Amino acid sequence: MTQTSGGTPPGECFPTVRVPFTMKMLRNLIVVFEATAEDDPLTVELSRDGVWAITPDGQRIFVGPRPSADA
Repeated sequence: MTQTSGGTPPGECFPTVRVPFTMKMLRNLIVVFEATAEDDPLTVELSRDGVWAITPDGQRIFVGPRPSADA
């Protein structure tokens, strides 16, 4: 099977997603992590509306806008 761009690579259960972060987005993510996650992992979600941090208790917190396709 030939792997085309996008999709799930063979042998992996989820696709690789690359998202450029600005310094402001990274700072927002660190603030969320320090305030809500302590030693638990955060989930980062990329949606049509932007980049979100999902806290261990399921809260979605906006990190920053979704980067443009030109970036």
